[in-house]
Amino acid sequence: MIEVTVTPRATELAAGEELGSWEHTSRLNTRRRSKVLWNVVPMILVGIGGLVWTLTLDRGGHAIPMAFLFGLIAVIGIGLIFPAYQLMRLGHLLLHRFEHGFIVERERGGVLSAPYARTTAQIIDYDEPGDSTSNPVPHVAVRFTFTGDEVLMVEEPHFGSPDALVTVAERCSTVERTPLSYLESQRLLRGADLRL
Repeated sequence: MIEVTVTPRATELAAGEELGSWEHTSRLNTRRRSKVLWNVVPMILVGIGGLVWTLTLDRGGHAIPMAFLFGLIAVIGIGLIFPAYQLMRLGHLLLHRFEHGFIVERERGGVLSAPYARTTAQIIDYDEPGDSTSNPVPHVAVRFTFTGDEVLMVEEPHFGSPDALVTVAERCSTVERTPLSYLESQRLLRGADLRL
């Protein structure tokens, strides 16, 4: 778990919302951010390198399918540049815990504050499927519902900072814990109203 301190923006917002004294700040979703970033460069290099290699050497009847495959890999890698840039530009997702509420903040993006007394939380346990070389990765997601029925979903793998999320969720006015399948959890994540 990566420890960070409260930001000036969160401190000012907490004072205005009367959330009390600051207790703890955690950095969330570091795996998702690094996953996108680490996929971009290798895909572009493998795609373009393989395409050049295929086209410069005589591959006979296999040249066209190989060129198509490497070209597709390069195009997907290039298509990931914008999401990777967006994640870098917006910065980390921070969860600030205060005495009477919490703040979820994107370092250079949106910020949201909520008192525990006016927030309900649903803690969701699910496994992200692995591939042929890895096991499923257990995750915790929290579905925060605020006054006005706006919903924010935040998820974190077990090896990240799930305890920070669960601690905040357990302090909300209503809390329930639900195990869901991966597909059900992803549907809920996509159905959230609020984005940071």
